Amino acid sequence: MLCVTKDRKRKYQSLGISVNPKFWDFEKERPKANCPNKELILKIILEKENEYQKQILEFKSEQIDFTASTLLEAKTSKVKYKTVSEFYTEHIKYLKSIGKIGTAKSYNDSFNSLKRFTKSKLDFYFSEITLQWLNDYEKWLRSNQCKETSMSVYFRTLRSAFNKAISDKNVKIDAYPFKEFKISKFPFYYFGSNYPLFLGLIIPFPPMCLPLPLHHQNGCATNDKNKFL
Repeated sequence: MLCVTKDRKRKYQSLGISVNPKFWDFEKERPKANCPNKELILKIILEKENEYQKQILEFKSEQIDFTASTLLEAKTSKVKYKTVSEFYTEHIKYLKSIGKIGTAKSYNDSFNSLKRFTKSKLDFYFSEITLQWLNDYEKWLRSNQCKETSMSVYFRTLRSAFNKAISDKNVKIDAYPFKEFKISKFPFYYFGSNYPLFLGLIIPFPPMCLPLPLHHQNGCATNDKNKFL
């Protein structure tokens, strides 16, 4: 049995092996020198201890508090990571089920673009989407004369999917590639009640001082008295 102690609370985990008490050193918590299969038993014990030590470091690096129980559960529960294809398919279905049709369409468009890029070979995990992968995807989009605005939507949706995968524990945060791959280089449209429509530029008006009538000319909002560049 492996004993895990945290905040003075103990939990035990079976290692699946048994040792005759006469061959066990209870003080050192190790098999005695004359224990049959001593090296193999010791190897199993050390490997299991290393696994839990690694899990503790992962919790600390992600600033996740844990107990002895949650530590054991994290190692004993088998997590099946979803592939990119599985994630998109399930998430699109979920978005439709809650009535977010517009968001579901954005995800579906992104999904179709990724399938064309990979030739429908999306049976890999999010951890395999690296900076180089994103750069290759961008080159492919450009080589296929994809518009900048469409590329903006594809990459922003993919980033959103990656963030969702992280929150769902489907990929580790240290695999996040968008810290280096800057989506801000792509222009985007934004429209709000207090914002005129621009390509790659948002200029707010004070809510009570919106100049009217408002016109859009050559990517700039103008009226008789105001000009915004």
